Amino acid sequence: PLGRLAEILAAVVVMVIYAEFLDVAGFVIATTFATAYLTWRLGTHPLWSFVVGVCTAVGIYVIFRLILGLSLAQGPLGF
Repeated sequence: PLGRLAEILAAVVVMVIYAEFLDVAGFVIATTFATAYLTWRLGTHPLWSFVVGVCTAVGIYVIFRLILGLSLAQGPLGF
């Protein structure tokens, strides 16, 4: 069905935009919006999608940056 193909195409477009904005917006901001959009498209309420996006981005940031000491793309806010 065309609807399913459109959903897959939208997810690919979101990931391409995410990759482009990673250096501009930084890891936390770009990941928040990409995750929020993708979880919303999976059927989650928009507010919960945003909460999931924030928690995912911050959780990954804490693990990789603060615990493991690895660098992630920094945005204009310094994180």
